[in-house]
Amino acid sequence: MRSCIYVSFLCLPAMSCANQNEREFPLVEVELNKPVETIKGKTWRHHDDGRVFGPCFIETPTKVQARFPSGRVYSSYSKMVHMSQAMGKVRLVELSPFSSAMRHDKAVSALKDIAAEIERLFEIPADRSIVNEIGQWKTEKSTRRTRGAIVELEKGVELQIRIVAIEEDNDEWVGEVTFSYSDANP
Repeated sequence: MRSCIYVSFLCLPAMSCANQNEREFPLVEVELNKPVETIKGKTWRHHDDGRVFGPCFIETPTKVQARFPSGRVYSSYSKMVHMSQAMGKVRLVELSPFSSAMRHDKAVSALKDIAAEIERLFEIPADRSIVNEIGQWKTEKSTRRTRGAIVELEKGVELQIRIVAIEEDNDEWVGEVTFSYSDANP
């Protein structure tokens, strides 16, 4: 288990999707370490010469099915999605799981639940779990605007969970759930 603190300049406006049924959102299926052309529900833009643009963004609420090299699948709502690629293969999928900003303690609880769900899916043993670390954020509120935790889910795949303050002097927080793939990850 690694702990990390991130500096982020991300500012997301609050938006509520509570009136819209999650099943009505478009579905995007993406698999880490697979060609960007295999993504279903979103076309990755290419340059005129055929090279793939670096990042890909979905700026509307979406249901995302993230697939992993082991065959596991994680499904979630995301207010917006950021994906990155290297050499034409998907290397990063970042989800924004909250429909709107939340008070710090509520955001921490939601991220703790998300981490627990993902760790169950990947059968992460208790000695590597980040769930308790995330739970401690409630009582150990950071003076920084961003705080995060990382755990390796499987060979080459890491989960990064972050909590981000959207305004310096306000108790409004959003969460980020990032799955990243690297050939260099042990």
